[in-house]
Amino acid sequence: MMDFTVIGHGVIGLTSASMLAGRGHSVEVVADRPWDATASSAACAVWLPIFVAGGDGPAGDRAAQRVRRWAAQTYGAFRRMAAQDRGIRPVDLIRFGASDADRPAVGEFAGELRTYHLPHLPEDMRYAWRFPSFVIEMDVYLRSLDAEITARGGRIRTGVHFTSLDDAVGRSAGRVVLNCTGLGSADLCKDTGFRPVKGVVLSHRQDRLDAILSTGSYVLAPRSDRIALGAGYFTDYATEEPTPKEIDTILAFHERWRELDLSALELTVPELSADRITAAVGGLRPIRLGGVRLEAEEVGGRTVVHDYGHGGAGVTLSWGAAHEAVETAVAAWERTRP
Repeated sequence: MMDFTVIGHGVIGLTSASMLAGRGHSVEVVADRPWDATASSAACAVWLPIFVAGGDGPAGDRAAQRVRRWAAQTYGAFRRMAAQDRGIRPVDLIRFGASDADRPAVGEFAGELRTYHLPHLPEDMRYAWRFPSFVIEMDVYLRSLDAEITARGGRIRTGVHFTSLDDAVGRSAGRVVLNCTGLGSADLCKDTGFRPVKGVVLSHRQDRLDAILSTGSYVLAPRSDRIALGAGYFTDYATEEPTPKEIDTILAFHERWRELDLSALELTVPELSADRITAAVGGLRPIRLGGVRLEAEEVGGRTVVHDYGHGGAGVTLSWGAAHEAVETAVAAWERTRP
């Protein structure tokens, strides 16, 4: 028997498995789909602690405190990894809002948060906040986590489908199981709290863009070889695949950046056009009404640690949430040692 089984091959599962393997534990990762077919691989992937239930609550709220702690821990992990060849690059992020109430809760760990009042912009963008963030090239980053796990002796199996949590536990080799299946937990755990929304990201042939721009659920982010045009909240959808209407909506929204006077931000946005869109990918964000579920339960005589429901902030919360899940799992494993 192995020490741990991690169910899920997205960013939460891979981060958790990497952390466990790094501590010298034997670990297997089991999933229906490989990482490059998960919602994580389609993410616009910038560090921005929003898009998760509970994360925008008052500072004294327990759920908000937990989300901000996880975001801070992940920020620190990305800062350490940025010097490595793992697809993580420091870039300033500029977040727009209607009033000072929309100020992002990035904390002192992210360095200076500069505030701009821009009364000449549309009503929903008259304030802006600029702070150091990161862009994450998900194909490079997830591949590096996957390779790290196997290099440390971990085992990865994909194409494995479970019909229930009991089935998953019964077929797992680990003494302790971590459930990192994201939206898959709706079926696996019969969790009725999910309200998934569709996210779509367009790839645009590279032009120079010196910062990440974000307002509402839209994100415009530079990549090493392209610009990513993201939109995260389509609630009326019939397929995960991007539709022509969604593509047109996203492009039209991001084209408006060129029409805005952003000179106070010392920023120039390149011209965007439909004929330079090279790809479009879609995926469902695991929005959960109760926020992230991170807790342990006993199933079939083994401990299962659930870590899912990160909404549109899986990348931003990944290392912090994984750390708490791993600590819980290791404590349970210690209790099962002969």
